[in-house]
Amino acid sequence: MSPDGRLLAVASSPRHGRDGIWLIEASDLHVVRRIPQQLNGSSTPLAFSPDSSTLAVGSWNPRRSDVRLWDVASGRITAIFPIPARQRLVTLAFSPDGSMLVGGGGPVHRGLVYVWSPWRPDQPARQFRTPGTVEELDFTPDGSQLVSSTGWGDGGHFALWDTAAQRIVSTVHADDAGVLTAAVSTDGRTLMTGGQTGVVRLWDLLTGTLRGAPFTGLTGFADTVDLAPDGSTAVGADAAGNVLLWDVPTRSTIGDAFPGPVADRPAAASFTPDGRNVVVVSDTGAGWVWDVDPSDWLTRACAVAGRSLTPPEWQEFLPDRPYHATCGS
Repeated sequence: MSPDGRLLAVASSPRHGRDGIWLIEASDLHVVRRIPQQLNGSSTPLAFSPDSSTLAVGSWNPRRSDVRLWDVASGRITAIFPIPARQRLVTLAFSPDGSMLVGGGGPVHRGLVYVWSPWRPDQPARQFRTPGTVEELDFTPDGSQLVSSTGWGDGGHFALWDTAAQRIVSTVHADDAGVLTAAVSTDGRTLMTGGQTGVVRLWDLLTGTLRGAPFTGLTGFADTVDLAPDGSTAVGADAAGNVLLWDVPTRSTIGDAFPGPVADRPAAASFTPDGRNVVVVSDTGAGWVWDVDPSDWLTRACAVAGRSLTPPEWQEFLPDRPYHATCGS
């Protein structure tokens, strides 16, 4: 999702008959533009620049590997960064100030992270290595650290790379199999991780210690996790098609799993930048935008019911709260 919340970038593989990158308006899900990238069924990392004007797309095939920068408005290539030895990337991220573009790789080249200057494609990439295969890269909001989620089947970690010192300053064991996804809170103090075991956890990013009990309910690999901007709610999606919304203080699920995604087909989910909606995309090619603002739920419930709860109904469902009319007078 673009940082301004306007666009979704979705990679579509040939098996869906629509090879390429699709730019989609988040408000109504209409297609804005198709970038004719030949994907060849491989993993396709995507990342928007901080000002949402540029989309970085990683590609791999037996003949070449590179990262291409596309101008979102015109759909034209503005820069190409070759990747040595045709190695495959699985994740990309821009630094908050746009001065760095980083890319990480999976099993093909264990634990290797590339660091480019986005506006200097003539400069060779810097590199550093992590303890395990790189699955996701996330900058802290101030850009001082880069979180590298690592591991596949042999134990997962997250590593913190100091962007000024250009070195890894800490590594934390975070999953028994592998850390596949992560999200940094807007205040930069908390990290949410999702693992190959399906367990989702919160961590104090400064100390590397757990914050409370894990989130439960996902049954497949945790493919994506995200925190709302205010930190009160979280969302997770797994490889079995489950998408759950959690209340962070209590670690309890809010309602049932989101409807729509097909069982045993991977799904992805994230909050919009304002935190009012969750966007869900399924491996089937379908997508949804869900309103998760509780104040809107109350308005909708009152519209459906047409009245407030009666005192006996209130006593049945909310006996520990004083009665008041929730839908007007």
